[in-house]
Amino acid sequence: MYNLEIDPKQLEKLTKVPDQVGKRAFKYLVMEIQAGFIDESPVDKGKLQKWKRKKVNDWEYKIHDGPEYALFVALGTGIYGERGTPIVPVKAKMLRFETKGGQVIFTKSVKGQKPNPYHERGVARGEKRVDEFIRRAQREVEGGV
Repeated sequence: MYNLEIDPKQLEKLTKVPDQVGKRAFKYLVMEIQAGFIDESPVDKGKLQKWKRKKVNDWEYKIHDGPEYALFVALGTGIYGERGTPIVPVKAKMLRFETKGGQVIFTKSVKGQKPNPYHERGVARGEKRVDEFIRRAQREVEGGV
């Protein structure tokens, strides 16, 4: 599991409004971040577009069910990833890849995949709209929606 950090200044805004307004605005923030994950993630087979949202409580949500490789796409692999080393075979002498065209490639190592921080773009997209979400929630709470 990977925990994302939202700008504390943006979250603080949600605590300075009435509780009902803050909770509703937070829900909108989470919905926007989830939509950002879906919209900003790269598309190959569409597995990174299947993010789901689950409410834990009024102030905690989980965005889940992304594929197991989602963090590798976001944070990078090989020389671009956490370890900073090329990807090499563990049990074989060569790595084997098949291209979309069906061509088979053998190699002793690969550099890896550069990070694509789509998750950070999704969070930033939500953070930019916190004030809008607060105004919307205030209108709805005051209007009884």
